[in-house]
Amino acid sequence: MLQLVGISAELVVEGEDDDAGAFSGRVLAIAADSGAGGPPGPSTTWLLVVDDRRPEPVWVSQAAVSSQRLGR
Repeated sequence: MLQLVGISAELVVEGEDDDAGAFSGRVLAIAADSGAGGPPGPSTTWLLVVDDRRPEPVWVSQAAVSSQRLGR
């Protein structure tokens, strides 16, 4: 089952995704797929990231995140 959760904390991530390329910005939401019956993992979890270099937010895999922090 796919679950979508909005993020109210100032979570900032950076990394490089195969589809989206390099990204850096604040996370707006997290989507996790627990369809296999177990807990979602990095390959089945995606983050909606607001990257100031892009015209709109981009979905990236959690597995593509190389660093994360709270606050800017």
